[in-house]
Amino acid sequence: MVNDYSLPPNAAGDNDVDPEETSDMAEEIMNLDDTDVKTFHDCSIQTDPDPVYKECEQLGKELEKCQKDLHNARWNVNNIKDDDEKTNFYTGLPTFAVFLWLFNFLRPKAEKMVYWAGPAKTVYQERKRASTGSLTLMDKLFSVLARLRLGLFT
Repeated sequence: MVNDYSLPPNAAGDNDVDPEETSDMAEEIMNLDDTDVKTFHDCSIQTDPDPVYKECEQLGKELEKCQKDLHNARWNVNNIKDDDEKTNFYTGLPTFAVFLWLFNFLRPKAEKMVYWAGPAKTVYQERKRASTGSLTLMDKLFSVLARLRLGLFT
């Protein structure tokens, strides 16, 4: 049985249409596959993108760019790792390989290093680092060597 809502407007029971023609239309409609089905979209509800949404997207892109620029501008050991001249200039060590050797020599003690926070606050339990800070151990060694090389003791 074919429902009225599945037939074209003229086949849904209009008096001026032949019943035989209606049954032919119903059979034709029942034999349609998914590729023959037409879909309609209501264009009256489509609007321009919200200006606040556009601004949010633009600010998101700007934030990503600024974070990328900040990461590239950050001064760390990666700036000297491929250049022995820079290593010698900033640290006083002849090559980056010597810098790595020094770092690997100091690493076991540096991993257990406890910062002095006064006699009442400093705890020596298990000799684990209380906080890692924002710099890696290698970057801390690099900054200490650079400060010593430049004579910045304070």
